Amino acid sequence: DNPVKNRMYGHPTADIKLEMTNISDLVSDIIFNKYKIRDPYYWPEKISNSFREYCTQKGPEFFQNKNDDFKQSARLYDHKRLFTASMFKRTLPNGEIGDRKWVMYSIKQGSIYCFMCKLFSSRLNSLFVSKGFDNWKKYEKLS
Repeated sequence: DNPVKNRMYGHPTADIKLEMTNISDLVSDIIFNKYKIRDPYYWPEKISNSFREYCTQKGPEFFQNKNDDFKQSARLYDHKRLFTASMFKRTLPNGEIGDRKWVMYSIKQGSIYCFMCKLFSSRLNSLFVSKGFDNWKKYEKLS
């Protein structure tokens, strides 16, 4: 049963079969690149619906890479600064500690990305979508 042939002849399940083929390909790619898929640096520039669905099912914490040593994030200012695991948290105005669940750390890039921005934003030039944020002198301004 050929999905392309079915599409050509107007078979009613052709679109479903093509979508299933695309999802199967995506799952294969994800399994093959298990390490890379967790790193937002490697995500495609144009996000497909099936990729978006996969990522939302996994949730942002799957892509945070919290167990990395963060050495790739080192930046030299007046002294060396780098991303730390404590930056996944923030102090709320009432003094409580909250999680920055939206933050994804890129092991390759040594920068952070916004989970929802990367998946849903049409602003490809935004730092949280394209290159990632890495100004550790100003990290406290992140919400």
